[in-house]
Amino acid sequence: MVVIHRAAFNDEVEGWAIERSLESMAILLDEKYPVGTPLRVRSAKSARGTWLDVVVESCRAERASFRVECTFANPVTWADIHTLAG
Repeated sequence: MVVIHRAAFNDEVEGWAIERSLESMAILLDEKYPVGTPLRVRSAKSARGTWLDVVVESCRAERASFRVECTFANPVTWADIHTLAG
């Protein structure tokens, strides 16, 4: 599980990271997000975890949720990706 920080609302929501690579990630969320929306993501298991900046590239309905495809706004390492797994 990951936590998403939404700067536009200054709040956080939870979602599921379902795919991760060095360039992008896919997250299942309860709400849809417009393309270009900046978000921040970190592991839900670590309240002090490192936030990674992402930008929404696509968003589509998937069952009762939304599959939000994002690219990382800055270069990340496999260690960064591993922190998202908790």
